[in-house]
Amino acid sequence: MKNSLLLLLLSMIFISCGNDFRVKGTISSDVINGEYVYIKRVQNGVTLTVDSCKVQHGTFEMSGSADSVYITSLYIGNVPILPFVAEKGSIELQITDNAVIVGGTPLNDELNALIRKQAALEERMAEFERLETSLILNGSSAEAAADCVSDSIAAVGAAVEALMNSYVRRNFDNVLGPCIFALMYSAVPAPILDDKLNALYNDAPPSFRNDAFVKAFYDVARENAAR
Repeated sequence: MKNSLLLLLLSMIFISCGNDFRVKGTISSDVINGEYVYIKRVQNGVTLTVDSCKVQHGTFEMSGSADSVYITSLYIGNVPILPFVAEKGSIELQITDNAVIVGGTPLNDELNALIRKQAALEERMAEFERLETSLILNGSSAEAAADCVSDSIAAVGAAVEALMNSYVRRNFDNVLGPCIFALMYSAVPAPILDDKLNALYNDAPPSFRNDAFVKAFYDVARENAAR
């Protein structure tokens, strides 16, 4: 009887640990040392703290349950710093002055690949913006400088949009799809249902369409298009 109870207890512990995720992170800024960082998730409109710890010597470790896969974020205080996927395994987060890195599990590796490609395009955009400023400082009018770089800036903007759309489609069937979609469109003040958005919606599975943000966004976009 005692052996049976012991085996049951051990099996429960094993199952519990098997569904956990662990986060190991580094932060380069000395300002953060001694401060608390948090893992938080939004569930049913409520922000919940999954775990927290103090940053010591630029490192931190936390953990949580991964009975289901969900999007969560690393917070410093009440400020979200880096989204990542809570899924079974060991997750690595790195935050430096120049970059953020998330990885260690399949969906976080996928998210990191998007972050890297987006960062490269944003740096390209910044180069053209610096060129525009340089032209003005060297005597060009603001209009002439803007005309000089407008096509290049528009091309980079289109590349960013295409990149994000491709990653949404690649991840229709997991939590990254709605997350990336929200990152793309959360700042759009008055969405309108155009051909690209309509095609994306029509190609998406029900799991994507029924996401709370996606559903609300498309409802507003349809209303605006109808007007």
